[in-house]
Amino acid sequence: MIGSYGLVSIALMTAGRFRLGPQVSMFSRYTTFSSCVILALLIFVALRPRRAVGEQRRPSALFSSGSVWFVLIVLLLFIPPWLSGWRRMGEMRTERLQSLAQVQWALLLRSPSYDMKVDGAIGDELPILEGLDRHGLLARPLIRDDDVSMLAGDPKNARGAITRADLTDSAWKLSGWAALSAGRPADAVIVSIDDAHGVPRGVALVTDFEPRATAARKLGGAFLRCGWSAQIPLARAASPSTIRAWAFDAEAGVAYLLDASFTSGASGRP
Repeated sequence: MIGSYGLVSIALMTAGRFRLGPQVSMFSRYTTFSSCVILALLIFVALRPRRAVGEQRRPSALFSSGSVWFVLIVLLLFIPPWLSGWRRMGEMRTERLQSLAQVQWALLLRSPSYDMKVDGAIGDELPILEGLDRHGLLARPLIRDDDVSMLAGDPKNARGAITRADLTDSAWKLSGWAALSAGRPADAVIVSIDDAHGVPRGVALVTDFEPRATAARKLGGAFLRCGWSAQIPLARAASPSTIRAWAFDAEAGVAYLLDASFTSGASGRP
């Protein structure tokens, strides 16, 4: 009965979401139905008749048992979705942390000086987020000051650098990579420019990452998508200006300074 419930639920979900593609069908709220099938298999195997004392085991008894074949067939059917679902779980966690970073910076991202604007869905909910933040109901409070040094943590907890800075007619084009010592790429990268008092003021937030083969070879395949890029308008980087990049940990709400900060005034590699 338990297994039938799981199989029927999976069949209905598959039929209803077939046209939306496998990624949509692998959301955790749907894949949990497979746990009923796993539980049923465990009960099914546990209830198999056992050999009487002194009964000889036939050489082919294991594979002639219908229950064993049933278990193997179901496992073969479920292995591909499980593997795909496991991979998708990692992707969803990355997306959740990147969204969390945007939420924390949502107030500042409204500023026209920022390179990246707040996501539309987050922007629509910003008044609600501000109300929750005022009552201390957010797990991570909204960031209200663009002084990145107020969020600074031990730089040893992150690795990365600005690897290139090119000057165009209208902006600085920066690129680099960023990874956290927690075993994942940075949830976001903050680009800051020092003001007249040497205070690093955030001017861009990057949450779209791209593959960096060199970093993956150095740190492992889990860090493949740790590359980032940003554009800083020249109006925001009047020469001379010290430009820095920070790896942001959305779970901890901490920013870690990356290597190779530089002073605007020359293009090329910092």
